[in-house]
Amino acid sequence: MHGYIKTINGKDVTIEARYFDSRSGESLFTASMQDSLNGDESWKKYWTEIPKVEDSEFIDIRMNSGIPDSGNSRSYFDDVGLIEWDSIRSVSNFPVPITYPNDYHYIQFFTEEGDEFLEIEVSNSIIGDLGPLISIPMVTNSTIISPGYFYFFQESKGPVGELEWSSNSLIFSKENSPMLFIESSGLYQISLKIKGPFGEENTNTISVVALQDGEQQYVHGDVNGDGIITVVDALLCANYTLGLVDFEPVEFLAADLDGNSLINVLDILLISDISN
Repeated sequence: MHGYIKTINGKDVTIEARYFDSRSGESLFTASMQDSLNGDESWKKYWTEIPKVEDSEFIDIRMNSGIPDSGNSRSYFDDVGLIEWDSIRSVSNFPVPITYPNDYHYIQFFTEEGDEFLEIEVSNSIIGDLGPLISIPMVTNSTIISPGYFYFFQESKGPVGELEWSSNSLIFSKENSPMLFIESSGLYQISLKIKGPFGEENTNTISVVALQDGEQQYVHGDVNGDGIITVVDALLCANYTLGLVDFEPVEFLAADLDGNSLINVLDILLISDISN
């Protein structure tokens, strides 16, 4: 049983497997992670061996969260499931070929009793075109009230290997779905660098905004906040894309008409269409 878990002020957060002999009725047995999670934990993968239970025909996977001692609690789960191992076979000749294509996700090796360690060298055979490597950073909510957390994920394409998330050029995570705590209001540039199997790299950047509590936002399209939308607002967007001006958080939010955390030609065109 395995899955990724992230908690904020968590209490007794765990993954459970409940066994049943039919689709309804009482549970025969419950297996869970050895240690439940409490407090704040960033994304991490957890797994545990669960037993075979006699007479069980069905397994129900449950993601369980308790009630915190105080405050609000949030628990996040991803890629939760079961791994069913195939039968074990003996290996005496090397290298060991593994038939492909296949639906294998994991491979485990066991050594004979008395062996201290097993050294493994793996060679992949690449079949077909891997496709271009494209970094696609994403954020669950691009605008927060500071201080607070941003939660990121990625939908990158191609043979994605290592990840590097950075905020204003400082690396803060190499995880798939990291979070970033922001103390002060401002406009933050978040970049995701991904690496491929042959030394390829690709980086893309999005912008996220942390506002002060109670800070008044501008109307969408009214970049300079003068109460009307004109070609001046479109010109400000154009200057921003060229790096000629910087935006305050409220200006960036007003300029990002399509809500994709980027200011580009599409935003300029959209503002031009609605300008007086």
